[in-house]
Amino acid sequence: MCFIKYNTNFIQQKIIVAMNGLAEEECLKNYDLIKEDTRRRLKQSYLSCDDKVSFYKDSFSILSFYETDYLMTNLLFEKDKSILLHLTNDDTFKSNLNFRIENSFSEQYFEVYKISSTEIEIINTLLLDEKLFNFSQDELNASKIPLENTIINKLSLYFVDGLDQSKYILLYYIFIKWLYTNKSTDYINTSLLLYAKINRENNVKLYENFQVLENLLSNLFYFEKINRKSDEDYLILPLFTKLEIESKGLLNQKEKFEKNLVNSKIVSKSKLNKTFTPIFKLLEEEQEERKIDQYINVLKEKIDNFELPDNFEKDYLIKLDVTDYTRIKLNDIKRRLYLY
Repeated sequence: MCFIKYNTNFIQQKIIVAMNGLAEEECLKNYDLIKEDTRRRLKQSYLSCDDKVSFYKDSFSILSFYETDYLMTNLLFEKDKSILLHLTNDDTFKSNLNFRIENSFSEQYFEVYKISSTEIEIINTLLLDEKLFNFSQDELNASKIPLENTIINKLSLYFVDGLDQSKYILLYYIFIKWLYTNKSTDYINTSLLLYAKINRENNVKLYENFQVLENLLSNLFYFEKINRKSDEDYLILPLFTKLEIESKGLLNQKEKFEKNLVNSKIVSKSKLNKTFTPIFKLLEEEQEERKIDQYINVLKEKIDNFELPDNFEKDYLIKLDVTDYTRIKLNDIKRRLYLY
């Protein structure tokens, strides 16, 4: 009794009473308002609890409908494998789970774990599943580097498409387990490759599906504490973590990744609010031609949808301080708006 013990009033008022009688959709909307606080409480309870099996039973019993995948993330990365083994063989625990998302990675992993005897068998079973990733046996039999690159390629495409969160997250966990199982210690290079690939694939789809992407990112955390001076440091998945040693190349790719996320959010909001100024500002800052083309295409799409800049935005457009390449691309936008 860890999570319940330390959060009795919160659970009673915010989860039980507040959600009583509401439809599922309303419950989920209400939960979004307390999700950050709930996860903070989960972390505190986790660190205060000596019996991790009790912690997970406790937390799943209260939050299964809202946080099954999030809790499963933590469970998959527990160093003590007996915890997961204990829970997957507990029929009462399994029967009480509420897999809200159809075909969630939690449910799939649970089922495979129960019938597989080794980590590598679990990994191979999931990678070969034609409904999931459909790797070929030849790919699995390939040497480590080609298989690693194949997985990285699929991960980057799933991430940028942003349409199937559970598939991306499941493959990500499988990949990390694959690295552990093969005793790979080159996490810096692996992280660099994945960052670089995602940055290369980054495209306008992120703008259209940014809310989906934000939801995906919110599930990429787990509770394992790392040995550092600050008690506030928690290890998160290698794609987003601060590694002990980071190369200049990795730091550069991480900065690009973070910039891409910020810019994607800016464009997403601009599309939603039908404003032009945020995209104009991005064009003033951008030097990379591929990104400039993406922003120009967003402007064209807005005009195609009969969205027009107001007078202030038109004046801003005329005075934009941009590269020669951007200026040439903007000429078509100005022509369509009769600004010549």
